[in-house]
Amino acid sequence: MKTRLLLLCLLMASYQIDAQCPGGTPDPGYTCIPDGNFEQALIDLNIDTNTTKDQQVLTSSIENLTSLDVSGYFISDLTGIEGFTSLQTLDCSSNNLIALDLFENTLLTEINCNNNNIGNGGNLLVLPNNNTLTVLRCGNNNLSSLNVSGYPALDVLHVYNNTSNIGALDLTNQTVLTDLQCHNSGVSSLDIDQCALLQTLVCYGNNLNTLDISGNPDLMTLRCYNNSIGSLDFTNNTELVYLDCGSNPLGAINVNLLTKLETLYCYYNGISSLNVSNNTLLKRLDCGGNPSLTSINITMLSALERFWGYENGFSSVDASSNMMLQLINCNSNANLTSVMLPDTTTLIDVLLCCSKLGDVTFLPNHVNVDYVDVGINELTSLDVSNLQGLVTLWCNQNLLTSLNLKTGNIGIFSRLRARDNALTCVDVDDVALAQGKSDWQVDNGVTFAVNCTLSNDEFTENKIALFPNPTRQSIHLRLAAEARYSIVNIMGKVVDEGILGSGMNTVDLSHTANGIYFLTLSSPEGRTTKKIMKQ
Repeated sequence: MKTRLLLLCLLMASYQIDAQCPGGTPDPGYTCIPDGNFEQALIDLNIDTNTTKDQQVLTSSIENLTSLDVSGYFISDLTGIEGFTSLQTLDCSSNNLIALDLFENTLLTEINCNNNNIGNGGNLLVLPNNNTLTVLRCGNNNLSSLNVSGYPALDVLHVYNNTSNIGALDLTNQTVLTDLQCHNSGVSSLDIDQCALLQTLVCYGNNLNTLDISGNPDLMTLRCYNNSIGSLDFTNNTELVYLDCGSNPLGAINVNLLTKLETLYCYYNGISSLNVSNNTLLKRLDCGGNPSLTSINITMLSALERFWGYENGFSSVDASSNMMLQLINCNSNANLTSVMLPDTTTLIDVLLCCSKLGDVTFLPNHVNVDYVDVGINELTSLDVSNLQGLVTLWCNQNLLTSLNLKTGNIGIFSRLRARDNALTCVDVDDVALAQGKSDWQVDNGVTFAVNCTLSNDEFTENKIALFPNPTRQSIHLRLAAEARYSIVNIMGKVVDEGILGSGMNTVDLSHTANGIYFLTLSSPEGRTTKKIMKQ
């Protein structure tokens, strides 16, 4: 009995081995599927009804399929795909393929093989033996070349993020192409003059020196940033809605005819003037990083939601009419002294650091502003009490002697940077809560109070006399009562401090460098800060 059972087991094992075809011949009526992950995908899709992997599938189960999605199965080898003779659409994206041969799949019209490693080691992408292919997505691979000249019906071509340089991309036969994405693929030459129906062109991060879009009147989206393009002519592109031509050596751009434009990014070029008066539908405008751009008029942009004007040469920015504005970023304009904000509840982010602003006014409708950066300016006072939604405030390295943080919502106000100022006291709604904020940073010695200026006017006008100011050596102070004093420089460093008695006092400043200082006097009757000029 045992002998018979052993013989039966050996026969069954022999049958299983014969049924497999790892590089061999499949059983009659079967197609070989040597990749286990490919076969598992077919099992999961109920195409291969034999749930035991045997490296083959019934040909009758696959030959009439018109669509197949085996994406994300870690497939390394798609051998057997030639048996899917009726296939029209194939998605084999996000696998481990290094080669793909679809020559026998003559009915294929749509291919998605994105996110593989096709081309690695010189392996090729072999396209179907037809001229009816309409969609080819082969991005995120390692292709060094791509010839689509035999596919005049192509409507969509995605060949982006290929780690090998593709070089020239010949599209002279693609007269019906509407969507071309070839970014980050080492494209050095792009002839799209015959692509009259092109609507989307994404070609950023390549080696393009020139880009002729005169033959693309239907173009709606153009993203050509991070190239070496020296000029762009938009005369024939009046349908453009989205334009990103940043990080090129463009000396100028003329967008007067682009009346449908909603997004314009022209950052980090060499632009010295920009006229957007005709682009009244603009929602996003980024013209930062053009230091020769000294002014811009955005008052007519009633739909503007986001404005980036950083690292330019602006001396003033008037955004008071932009009632849909959500973000304004004018950081690092060395000559910027004036910014006018719109009195609107839509405003959320205000970034104005590293400039020469002496004043920033937050208005009653700014209740939803949650992020403000006005650090490294020349502000002497700052009042953010209207900003009920404030979460983060950067106002470090200014000349602040007054800071009002009484937003009425201190609980959500989690981050403050107010160091390197001339502050001695900061106005808050709740002193205990303010003192307990772990991410509120102020200079040593700065206190929090519900009202820092209580009795200051009377204390200053009736109880103090200070002279001379400016001074060369020392200052004289006549006080009605004893007071504690401190003198700080514009970087917030204490250079002198102590106690002054009632009557006449003299404070020696001969040991300090010439410049601006802030004298703070505190007594039970009040607190005040005076600016001193040492010459």
